[in-house]
Amino acid sequence: MSKQFLDRVYEGRSPEESRKLYDEWSPTYDDDMDEHGYTTPARCAAALVGIADSFEEPVLDFGCGTGRSGVHLVESGFRHVDGCDISEAMIKVARNRQIYRQLTVIEPDGSLPFEKGEYRHIAAVGVISVGAASISMMDRLIDMLDDRGTLTFSFNDHTMQNAEYTARVSEFVDTSTVDLLFKERGDHLPGIGLQSTVFVMRKR
Repeated sequence: MSKQFLDRVYEGRSPEESRKLYDEWSPTYDDDMDEHGYTTPARCAAALVGIADSFEEPVLDFGCGTGRSGVHLVESGFRHVDGCDISEAMIKVARNRQIYRQLTVIEPDGSLPFEKGEYRHIAAVGVISVGAASISMMDRLIDMLDDRGTLTFSFNDHTMQNAEYTARVSEFVDTSTVDLLFKERGDHLPGIGLQSTVFVMRKR
């Protein structure tokens, strides 16, 4: 993996700095992920398959990057997958895959150009994490869902050690805002010994 990006990706930075980082990383991102066996997108897609009622239900791949998560969602059978990301350069790579129904570049300020209930399922694979989107983004995504809509997401080991992130998940569950349907720790980037925990929550 390109050491300069690996060293920087878990550092705290502004949303605009994140956009710049991923724009710069876009030409080598897929090769870097392949080098260390990035498995979380496949694990998230498999978790959602076990819970979704129909492959016809629309899915938003939030923070889709170069489209790696979208590939696994489509290969798993989902027929209506849209993607969005703050990095236009990453979106360009994703568009070349020709798997998405629609791709949208979103602003790094956290505003989302989607209607409530537009998507039955939202997948945020590796997006809400230390060094990426703040935990407040989880609130926005859950607000976008209608009742019984699902949010599939992952926390890498760095994020699982951050009480702000894990406490918010517990709060959603404890207040009966969501039902926690799936939680499993497994490989994330096995090439560097990093794992992640995959969650699926259904809004009540």
